[in-house]
Amino acid sequence: MSTMNFSLKVLRPEQMKKDMLKALLKRLRTNFKFFAKGASAGTAVHIMSAIENSNTVKSLESGKLREEFGITNPNIMHQIVMGIINSDTLIVKEPKIAGNQISCYIRLEAIPLDLSVFNNIGEQVTEKGQKLPWFQWLTTLGDAIIVRDFEVQAGFPTRSRTGDKIMVKGKGWRVPPEHAGSQGDNFITRAVDGVMGEIEEIIMADFKNALMAGR
Repeated sequence: MSTMNFSLKVLRPEQMKKDMLKALLKRLRTNFKFFAKGASAGTAVHIMSAIENSNTVKSLESGKLREEFGITNPNIMHQIVMGIINSDTLIVKEPKIAGNQISCYIRLEAIPLDLSVFNNIGEQVTEKGQKLPWFQWLTTLGDAIIVRDFEVQAGFPTRSRTGDKIMVKGKGWRVPPEHAGSQGDNFITRAVDGVMGEIEEIIMADFKNALMAGR
C-alpha cells in the first residue's frame, strides 16, 4: 500500500486575506439592506410589547391611573405607542473594510429624545373644560405635588393679617411614586431599557444572517 504526502504553501497570504474580505464584503452589501429592514421590524415589536405591558400603561388602561385622570378612551396609550415605534430610527451605514476586518456602524434610536411631541395626545379634558396633561405629568414631573388644595380657617387673630382667618395647605395630589418619571427616566424609557438586551441580540442575529446568506 502506497501513500502520498503533499503540502500547500500560500505564496501571497496577505493578498488572499484581502480577496476573502472583498468577497465577504460584496455578499454582505448585497444582503445588508434586506436584513436591516428585518432588524428594524423586530425591534419595533419588542418596543411596543415592552411599553404596552408595563404596569403604568396597564394602570392607564384599566386601573388606578385611569380613574384618577378620568381617561375616557382606554386605547389612547396605544396611539402614543404606535407614534413612538413609528419614530424609532435604525441608522445603518454600509459596511466597509477597515484593516483586516469588515466593520459597519449601527445605531438604534429606540424612542424619540423629546417625548413632549405626544403631550397633546395624552390629555384628558374634564367636564368643566379643564385640561389634564397626564402624559406630561408622568414623563416629566416626577412625584412633585401637582394639585394642591388650600383651605381658609378662622380663629387665629394673632397670626393673620386678615383678621382671624389664615390660609392653610390641604391635601395635595402627586403622581404615584411607582409611576412617576422625569424626562430621561420614565415609564417609557424604563420599559425600553428593560428589553435593550433582547433588541441587541435581534440586531446582531439579523446582520450575522446577512453575512451568512448565500453561502
